Amino acid sequence: MFSLSGCVFAPSDPKTVPIAVRMDGDVVSVLVPQCPGGSVESAYVDDLGAEEPGVKLWQASGFVGKSDEPISFSSSSWSSVSGSYENLESFGVMVVTEKGEYGGGLDSDYLSQARGLPPGRYVVDGQAVTSAEYFAEAAKYPCPAPGSSTAQS
Repeated sequence: MFSLSGCVFAPSDPKTVPIAVRMDGDVVSVLVPQCPGGSVESAYVDDLGAEEPGVKLWQASGFVGKSDEPISFSSSSWSSVSGSYENLESFGVMVVTEKGEYGGGLDSDYLSQARGLPPGRYVVDGQAVTSAEYFAEAAKYPCPAPGSSTAQS
């Protein structure tokens, strides 16, 4: 778990870093750490309330954005997309990079905080931060080993 004081988040586990999230309409966008060689490979959404965990409701591959931009879970940001996460009250998001996986569970309270943010703002552990603030703090964490996961619950 992480705590956020002002605009600086501090890890209780120095090996992981939280994702930053925003919602524009029904579209989630996230920021993940920028690690060398960590280009985005795919992303998926799963239903946290599902009886059968791990079922991917939405999945995408072939990210067409840049690694220093928000990763949008919209069909226009990927070359291949299937499924939908519309109208879910809570769900998990995961971004898979060459260096590892980043994600977490987004409950209705968290999604509420992520909606209606000013442009360029994201929620990290209940606090709104700019992308510059997020990337500055995320750079203080070690990059994950290939194939590892930094998913939060």
